[in-house]
Amino acid sequence: MAQPLTDCLLEARSVEPAAQALRKMPIRVADLRRAAPDVMVLRMQLPSNQEFPYRAGQYVDLILRDGARRSYSMATAPQRLGSPPMIELHLRHMPGGQFTDHVFASLKERDVLRMEGPLGSFHLREDSRRPIVLLASGTGFAPIRAILQRMQDLGDDRPAMLYWGGRRSADLYLHDWAVQAELAMPGLRYVPVLSEPVPDDGWTGRTGFVHRAVMED
Repeated sequence: MAQPLTDCLLEARSVEPAAQALRKMPIRVADLRRAAPDVMVLRMQLPSNQEFPYRAGQYVDLILRDGARRSYSMATAPQRLGSPPMIELHLRHMPGGQFTDHVFASLKERDVLRMEGPLGSFHLREDSRRPIVLLASGTGFAPIRAILQRMQDLGDDRPAMLYWGGRRSADLYLHDWAVQAELAMPGLRYVPVLSEPVPDDGWTGRTGFVHRAVMED
């Protein structure tokens, strides 16, 4: 955070208008899978009679009964929704959190939630061939997964570096998926980083804070 001491002018070059119309719709829980002790992977079925165009990397708001909102990035590339169409969301349990307590304690298959989206200007720039650095921590991997899927679908082989950080190895809850993506994508290099590896876990990868690894490289 910075506090200006005088009048100043800010220029935000990355801000761009939303390309898709916002849609509100009901979504149904199709599947819940605990990918780590504090990470739940939700597969949510979209209405089959309503289109939902979005860009890989964007997010949606889940609207709770009291009107409160929770934002989660979609971990599914647009062309991989399937039939019936489903998006995947990755949720970390925040103890005492109104929504995640509910998800981890009582949410079940076929429950219906309300969603609004797509939102956000973070997405794959498909008209560029410039190299990419992808940086994620914990469940921030969700939109990165969608971007990598989209790159695979496009045959996009430009150089890309994926840095994914966590405290312990369990925090890299889709580590095997990322390893397979690196093998399948000639331009991709995957760098997992742990800040607090367990000594007897056999970890031989990078350690420290993930943003430091990016800066070092």
